[in-house]
Amino acid sequence: MKFEELAKYYQSTLQNVESATSWYPKKRKSFRFYSQAIRLGTVLLAGLGGILPLVELAISSLVSQELNLVNYGYVAFSLAASLFLIDKYFGYSTGWMRFMLTELELRKVITQKKSEWLYIEIANKGKELTEDETSQILDFIKLFNDSIDALIVAETKEWINEFKSSYQSLEKLTQQKSSGSPSKNRTTEL
Repeated sequence: MKFEELAKYYQSTLQNVESATSWYPKKRKSFRFYSQAIRLGTVLLAGLGGILPLVELAISSLVSQELNLVNYGYVAFSLAASLFLIDKYFGYSTGWMRFMLTELELRKVITQKKSEWLYIEIANKGKELTEDETSQILDFIKLFNDSIDALIVAETKEWINEFKSSYQSLEKLTQQKSSGSPSKNRTTEL
């Protein structure tokens, strides 16, 4: 077999690999936006929740009138907690980090394999390959493809585990809230 035939197969594999990995930068950008927006909102609302009672204390001592800003502080804290739960449940921050890490790992493998391919190409360009040489190059291409697939599968498994964990956490939280409700406590007392 001529080396050029295997080179075409390698180029085809490289295109498929790069196409599969191009998904990560696209998704990473949207997750980064949502993660940063939610975290900024959480910090601002939590800060507002802490500042409003202080503002009321300072102003009410000057005006001798209650402004009832403490209640708005509670609302701000509740909204901050809601944003935090949204991020935790939908996994924007953890997804952003996971996508970044996977993208870096994919780039590392692609760069390494491209570099290794250059050595293979220099050593074999224009040659008629033996069966053993053909087998080694095919194994290299298969290993390249398999290593990319393994990274994508590992990231997908991590996402599934994260999703299950988030769902279970939310389920536990709602069960705790419902078990602490007055109507349930009354029925257990009867």
